[in-house]
Amino acid sequence: SRRSRGKLASRLLPKLVQLQAPRSTTMLACCCGDSKRDAEVVTTEDSAPVLFGESEDKGKVDLEAISQQAPPAPAPAPSAASPEPTPAPEGFPIVFRTTGGEEKVFYFAKKPLGFKFKETAPIIVSKVTPGSHAEELGVENGMEVISLGGESVEGKPYSVVVDQLVAGISNLTPS
Repeated sequence: SRRSRGKLASRLLPKLVQLQAPRSTTMLACCCGDSKRDAEVVTTEDSAPVLFGESEDKGKVDLEAISQQAPPAPAPAPSAASPEPTPAPEGFPIVFRTTGGEEKVFYFAKKPLGFKFKETAPIIVSKVTPGSHAEELGVENGMEVISLGGESVEGKPYSVVVDQLVAGISNLTPS
């Protein structure tokens, strides 16, 4: 019967809005399609449901075929865009402790480094060469070297620290 087909159509077609029109005509309008697939299912007292789409094709709706179709998959939830990872700075990392106690990491990419120190441990910058790579990076007089290449040098003898420094900068590009 017309009523049972209408109930079946309204139960099977997703997100339908039932509208009443004059002369007991029931119209079901799909509200979730895209512009190429929008369609209406129209049922009147005199006819079975008819599908009207944008194309010129008009034909009977096969409610049995619709009832056997799987329901549409839900739209995927928007994923939070993961931020791009910050690329690791290039160069040899040297961590300094400022005279104020703050730790600062500088990545030296070329040699000579551009700072001088006394031949004693701990390594403390005694002079930054003007126009040097160290000056470009922000190294200042009085800063103490506390880590070379990610390895702490605190408490190590001067000779070990210098060997580690020389090895770490050996692959840097000469300026």
